Amino acid sequence: DFECITHPAKGADDIWASLCNSLPTEEEGYKKFDAWYGRGIYATCRSPADFVTWQAVVDNNLRGLALRHGAERYEDCVATCVPLLVSEADAFNVAARETAEMREQGHGPGRSVNGDALNESGKPERDVWVVHIEGGKDVVESALVRLEDMARKRHKSVSERFGASSSEAGVMDSLFGVLLHHRGKHADAEVMLRRVMEARVNTLGFEHPDSLDSVNSFALLLDDMGKGSEAWPLCSRAETVRDRILGMEHPDTLASVSALVALLNHTGKRAEAEPLCRRVMEARQRTLGNEHPDTLEAVGNLASLLADMGKRSEAVPLYRQALQVKERTLGKAHPDRISSVNSL
Repeated sequence: DFECITHPAKGADDIWASLCNSLPTEEEGYKKFDAWYGRGIYATCRSPADFVTWQAVVDNNLRGLALRHGAERYEDCVATCVPLLVSEADAFNVAARETAEMREQGHGPGRSVNGDALNESGKPERDVWVVHIEGGKDVVESALVRLEDMARKRHKSVSERFGASSSEAGVMDSLFGVLLHHRGKHADAEVMLRRVMEARVNTLGFEHPDSLDSVNSFALLLDDMGKGSEAWPLCSRAETVRDRILGMEHPDTLASVSALVALLNHTGKRAEAEPLCRRVMEARQRTLGNEHPDTLEAVGNLASLLADMGKRSEAVPLYRQALQVKERTLGKAHPDRISSVNSL
């Protein structure tokens, strides 16, 4: 159990929910909530005053990832400091004390999951701890229920304070609608996300970035509800606009293309989805490089699509390509690498 020093009224579930940003699928299980050194969250015993810049926090917590992908990618990950009080038994200084998972993998304290030294001569000494979390699925589900309740209260409060048609209320509508979508409450989410989309399109115009974001969120919900025929024209128009304004290889454009791929795949139109899926993968490779996580995701998506189309001979080399990169950059014990092995 743990508590937030700055907000003592918050319970363990509240804090745990704030650290979990999505609900895993049944296929994924709950590995998405596991720290690399075992079930838990990363922490440090050092004071925020010890970190002069956000780059210093990234270097302490995410040095290997920052070296591979650039520190800027992880700025948002360290934007918020959540003080925690934990029992000594549940706090693991991985430079000196093994978690159960570390013992199973034979890494020993003081080393990363790849077996590399946690601290290197000539570089700032890292202070990396893992806070052990008990409860697994039940804890996460309880936290998400509480998170939904809190979001509902905040949504009501903002609407009452600023007005239901205010931009502030629109932001809360969008955030709460997406949360309801993730929680599987599609009917409630549809009402909210449709209202946000229509309001933004009417006031800002269809081509405004906020409008396009709302269109994509609403279309993805419709797709999950089996309303692909309604989602397709929205996704298609958003992709066309982003292509014209931002360019074919802009991340937002590629996000719209990926949404089109998902729609086509879900409706069995895989032959039409294949060239679009290739376009996303090739654009990611050109703009981000072959080892970037977004590129590897695109490679995996194309491989899965080809496998579903019966093109196993084309899919296997892509799976192997992703597997080799993940083994080299993440290590053999990382869940993403294991997922690639299972795909083969």
